[in-house]
Amino acid sequence: MKHRRIVFWQPTPSPHQSSFMRSLANLLPQTRILGVFEHSISQARRDLGWSMPNFGRVQTIVAPTINEISQIARESPESSIHVLSGLRSPMINEVFAIIAPTQSVIGVISEGRDHRGLLGLIRWWHSLCFEKKYRERVDFVLGIGNLGVRWFENCKYNKMRIFHWAYIVEESDHPEPAATHASNTVEIAYIGQLVQRKGVDILLHALAQVNRSNWRLHVVGHGDFGESLKRLSIRLGIQERVSYIDALPNSLVREVFSKVDVFVLPSRFDGWGAVVNEALMAGTPVVCTDHCGASILVESSGFGAVATAQSAKSMAHSLSSMIDRGPLDPQARKAIRDWTDCIRGERAAEFFLEIIQYCEEGGARPIAPWMRSSRHRDCIHNDRVHDTSII
Repeated sequence: MKHRRIVFWQPTPSPHQSSFMRSLANLLPQTRILGVFEHSISQARRDLGWSMPNFGRVQTIVAPTINEISQIARESPESSIHVLSGLRSPMINEVFAIIAPTQSVIGVISEGRDHRGLLGLIRWWHSLCFEKKYRERVDFVLGIGNLGVRWFENCKYNKMRIFHWAYIVEESDHPEPAATHASNTVEIAYIGQLVQRKGVDILLHALAQVNRSNWRLHVVGHGDFGESLKRLSIRLGIQERVSYIDALPNSLVREVFSKVDVFVLPSRFDGWGAVVNEALMAGTPVVCTDHCGASILVESSGFGAVATAQSAKSMAHSLSSMIDRGPLDPQARKAIRDWTDCIRGERAAEFFLEIIQYCEEGGARPIAPWMRSSRHRDCIHNDRVHDTSII
């Protein structure tokens, strides 16, 4: 590779980027790789268990000064690749103004924005107008999930330079799959914040519509919506089969992932949803909505179901299908774990280098590793079961 420097400009150090960046540095021992982070990890994220990730030999600069930003951006333009994240941040605007006129290779990595309704239209117009300078100059776009790819296509970026991308979580040790439990009860879990955007109320409405009794739901997390969810469980008459557990340390969260039969992410909107990676890497199938960026992993792997966002009826159909399959057996869990090799840091790093080679030399357009051996037909899709009311 002719480039001797790759700079990732990001809002904050993230465990959803570190595995990829560390693996890229391992693949390119002669290349200097930097991670420049506009802010340190916020207290809110620290409260969720975040800490400074392991970036390996990547040189990290956190909360750089204006002089440091300028110096890094101006260095060796002819042999540099700059990857920008967070296009509306002051740091990114400053960096882009410096590197745009140079010979540097410039890429963007970003989630899509929620395009629905009047606010979605305003967001689209904002991006269409504000990002003109980026559209005309960037060499490639890494769109996070289906939502990210569609967003950048709709915002008139060059489709041939838009590639599917994913957040890549750190690998974890999971307990070995246990034998299938004796009962036919299907254990279902949601793990995350208890806020409206996450759609746990829709999940509860969906389960109330499921005409089966062999299920239990474990809701793990905390948030402003917690008490109202407990009241909703009672009102729907399912409180005996729903348990609420406060936020757990990561080691116990991994144990939950490894023991349940189905993980659910019922979000109204999620740019990605890294818990989908974590569940699949633990060998657990996933039910999520079509407005979660990570739904591409469920579609491609075939391990789970994708429901229409904000539709309890669609979610109920997905859950009914999963419950009818019964408790997960160890062989099925192993098959899911084996598939997740394609969403590890090493595979993402190799794919990134294929993208750079394609942008500079042409040839066959690279395909994301998680989309190369798609089992799409095995995925339960309920896009035809649509009911925007959650009641």
